Amino acid sequence: MLSKADIQPDVFELIRQKKYDEECKGQVICVLTFLPNIYESNAVERNAYKDQILKVAKNNRSQPMVFFWLQSGDQMDLERKLNLGFGYPAVVAISPNKQVFATMRRSFDYTNVNEFLVKVITGSAPVDKIPGGVVEIKKADAWDGKDAAPIIEEPEEEMEEEL
Repeated sequence: MLSKADIQPDVFELIRQKKYDEECKGQVICVLTFLPNIYESNAVERNAYKDQILKVAKNNRSQPMVFFWLQSGDQMDLERKLNLGFGYPAVVAISPNKQVFATMRRSFDYTNVNEFLVKVITGSAPVDKIPGGVVEIKKADAWDGKDAAPIIEEPEEEMEEEL
């Protein structure tokens, strides 16, 4: 019915612990997509990634999944906990009920993400225990939809050489 009505599934920007706790309880799979930091990307590229996530969410709306996206670097402790040091975008599927996660090890595109989620749902994706058993989200700023503001470096004052 949802497909016929063409109702958009929710894809949340994950910037607060409260949103994760509200959405990720019970028999659900929480799909977190870590996108490149806006300083390493731009608004056009980020929106294209978000469109891909939405397309995947639409394709999987009959599954017990909740979709999130977040910016790399905003949740460094979580990224370390999930062993995400191989580049972005990165996709992780978390079962809060079982306290395990699976990491997609392929390039980010619609087909690969869908194949990964099929493996997650069927239990054929390799999983690891979540260290400490919990996912902690630190408060972060919501994306304003724009390119990153330029970084303005202050010129260093010339140091006078003392004799």
